[in-house]
This record gives sequence, structure tokens and C-alpha cells, in this order.
Amino acid sequence: MDSNKIRYGFKNVYYALLKELEGNVTFDTPKPWKGAKSLTLDPEGETNIFYADDIAYNTENINNGYTGSIEMAYLTDAVKEDIFNYVKTKKGTLAEDANKAPNPFALLCEFTGDKHGTRHVFFKVIPSRPNLEANTKEDSIEPDTTSLDLTIVPVAVGEHAWVKEAVDASDADYATFFTTAPTLPEEAEE
Repeated sequence: MDSNKIRYGFKNVYYALLKELEGNVTFDTPKPWKGAKSLTLDPEGETNIFYADDIAYNTENINNGYTGSIEMAYLTDAVKEDIFNYVKTKKGTLAEDANKAPNPFALLCEFTGDKHGTRHVFFKVIPSRPNLEANTKEDSIEPDTTSLDLTIVPVAVGEHAWVKEAVDASDADYATFFTTAPTLPEEAEE
């Protein structure tokens, strides 16, 4: 299959709640989160350089995942309940409870390319509370969006600390990527 030369587009956002029990990490089946607008992630970590013999003698890179934000058209009730632990009240409404922290989840999404899409899973996403903004309607209607900050941290398994995985259109699980629960990678044997 031909490789992409460029990347554009952002779509097919799904979330899969993360469960951690006695060091074992599993994920629920992904649920759609419609209305993807943008995703911006910056790498976290640093490069440490040790100088000796008048050269950069040793360089160590530290990967602490990513921080950034996601912008969506709307925060659905399912997302409010599943990720942000909103509580269903006796009146049938959803209420935010300051005593309930957001749940970590895997974020699944697709970047469009000139040849095919590439699907990504970020394994452990810790969200901030979403912003709340509303604007008056003027001559034309411009939709308000919802943004939330994301912290993506590595998931330690043995000698690995998994952050994300990309699945190409030629990979075996491309077709079922959004319908089956994510699993952490296993290194191929040489």
C-alpha cells in the first residue's frame, strides 16, 4: 500500500474507558464522540545531554507522553457521564459533582492522508474539566465549541511504557479498530 505524503483532517473520535486492577490495564469497547474539530498535542519530557571530552558524550531522551487539548463541537451526555462522572438526578437531569474526578480513557481517532487514513490510539488520557463558553447570535451563526486539556501518560507494562500506537490501512485490525476494545501492544519477537 502506498504511503501518505501529507496528513490533513481529523475525524472518527472514540473513547474507551480505562480499567486498572492490580496493575492490569484493560479498556472498554470504544464509544463514538462525534463532532471532532481539532487535536493539538505537545510532547512531554526532555533531552539530557552529558558533556565529556569536549563533546556531547551521552544523550538521554525522556518520554513522559503528551499534553495538549481537544476541541469538539459538543460535550454529549454520554461523555459527561462516562468520562466526567456527571450524576443523573431524580429530575432526570445531569449534574456536575465536584467530588467526582474524571475517568482516564483511551482516545481513538483518525488522521486523513492523501492515500488513506491512519488511526491512532492514545492509551491513557487524563482530561481536565471542559471549558464552558456561549456567545450571542449575530448576523450569522457561528457554533461554539468545547475544549478540554488532555494529559497523556505512559502505561507501564514490564520493560515498556506505552503511550500511543498508529494503525495503517494495511494493518490487520484497521477495519475493527473502532469496534473492538484497545489492547496494549506486545513487542514482536525477533
